[in-house]
Amino acid sequence: MNRENYNSILEDLESILIECEFQHRFSVIDGYHQIGKRILETSSDKDEINNLIEKVSKDLKIRKTKIEKCVLFVSLFPKLEDLPEGKNISWNKINYKYLSKKEQEVLPAIPDDVRLKSIIQSNVDWIVENKRQNQKGINLFLPYEKLL
Repeated sequence: MNRENYNSILEDLESILIECEFQHRFSVIDGYHQIGKRILETSSDKDEINNLIEKVSKDLKIRKTKIEKCVLFVSLFPKLEDLPEGKNISWNKINYKYLSKKEQEVLPAIPDDVRLKSIIQSNVDWIVENKRQNQKGINLFLPYEKLL
């Protein structure tokens, strides 16, 4: 086999591996999204959802925080196609970057208002940074340019 053929095979195999890794990571993300979506479909009452999360956690032997993060994930990204970062995304990255403890403190209840929800989602980083600077509370008066 000559060098050119080998390099071509090597490139093909590398592409296959990259696509397999993406599909694996995305199937995990999709599964967690489906879990969160299914739980949110049961009720709009926060107490009922929390009770369901508690029961499901015990019966399926899954950490309660993982299920809560699935629900928060769907609240932040109702459609998977809205996920940032394309093929570089993973559940760990979503968990660390978007669902961390600080974001949960900032977003204890996602509002029903679609416009307000999208403003909050697009400014999570700014809100979290503002919270760090002002430990007494969050100034939710976003600058005007962030509301556009």
